[in-house]
Amino acid sequence: MSRIVQLHSDCAEELKLAARHLGKPQSQTTPNRSTSNGFVERHLGVTIDAAIANLYTGGAPHTWYPSAAKHHCVVWNNMQHEGDETPHMQRHGKEFDGMILPYLSACKLLPEKKTRVPSPTFMNHDRAGLFVGWYFEPGNRWKGDYYVAPMSQFKKLPIEPGTPLRVVRTKDVYKTEGEPSFPLAASRNAAEFAVEKITEEVSETNSHVS
Repeated sequence: MSRIVQLHSDCAEELKLAARHLGKPQSQTTPNRSTSNGFVERHLGVTIDAAIANLYTGGAPHTWYPSAAKHHCVVWNNMQHEGDETPHMQRHGKEFDGMILPYLSACKLLPEKKTRVPSPTFMNHDRAGLFVGWYFEPGNRWKGDYYVAPMSQFKKLPIEPGTPLRVVRTKDVYKTEGEPSFPLAASRNAAEFAVEKITEEVSETNSHVS
């Protein structure tokens, strides 16, 4: 903290308290004027737009936005922006060596032995899942763990608003063959097109009757 010369932030009370606690002078943006802190607003807007794109592409309800936004942030930190090094390289001195898959794309996971359903010894034990993200230790250190949503939890498709997302933490995640696929989005699209087709047929029938 000794390298901090001055804090610049909005007028949030908790930031004022932090400045007083650190004993550092604080400059503040104009209240209720987002253009005065445009740098933060721009990056926040990018994160929100990316989370919306993740939710739509993955076929998820809007209530899953926390994991969608976190997924984007990890991807963003592993992309080159204004320099030759990614933010992850700048922070840790090495590139991220984990697997990067699209949000809610199909994948395979190997459940822990204690949670596996009993099956024959020589049977394949992996299960279908949807990729959700990565687990990081404090300091944003990654030790090889992923978050995956088992497909077995989705008894009713397409997903309805308010449906909770259950994830498991595991090291054993495998990419499926071919291009990424999005099972939840596929079920949503199929349902939407089915409704549109029925609506068109009803409208056509009504026009003939009249």
